[in-house]
Amino acid sequence: GLAIPDNSATGVTSAIAVPVGLTVSSVSVGCNVTHTYKGDLVVTLTGPDGTSAILHNRTGGGTDNVITTYAIATAPAQSLAVFNGKNTAGTWSLKAQDLAAVDVGTLNSWTITFNGEQSLTPNASIPDNNATGVTSTMTFTQTGTVAAVKVRVGITHTYQGDLQVSLIAPDGTTVILHNQTGG
Repeated sequence: GLAIPDNSATGVTSAIAVPVGLTVSSVSVGCNVTHTYKGDLVVTLTGPDGTSAILHNRTGGGTDNVITTYAIATAPAQSLAVFNGKNTAGTWSLKAQDLAAVDVGTLNSWTITFNGEQSLTPNASIPDNNATGVTSTMTFTQTGTVAAVKVRVGITHTYQGDLQVSLIAPDGTTVILHNQTGG
């Protein structure tokens, strides 16, 4: 809920203290900035060691708001790969600057995720009426303690009530995500 000062290089900065030290192999940043002219905005992520990457760099013209998730960031922004190999422990900050007059906005919220954004497109056929089903496996090389898990599944099927979808951890722990519900 930080008001972004109009036409000010100072901008506003919000910080998140990360207590756990991991080696960064990927970074994803969720950003929620409401603004009446996002072409005025520069949004920058800075790590504990001072390394920074511009996520949004005055693009979008007169459209409103910067509400998105940056997993890579592309030109005219900068790659989040600059954080690869760095340590997660310490204070990470997001700075929002409005570099032109008239329009105003607010840095509402932001999130940062390390070493956890991964996707897979298996295009695997699900056998009909078969308890074995089909398995899609994703491998993570990072080590550490799991703090949270989010799973997004995209399955095309003519009758979702036939489906059971489970997530199985490396240690065999199984969680049923969908259990034959719906039509």
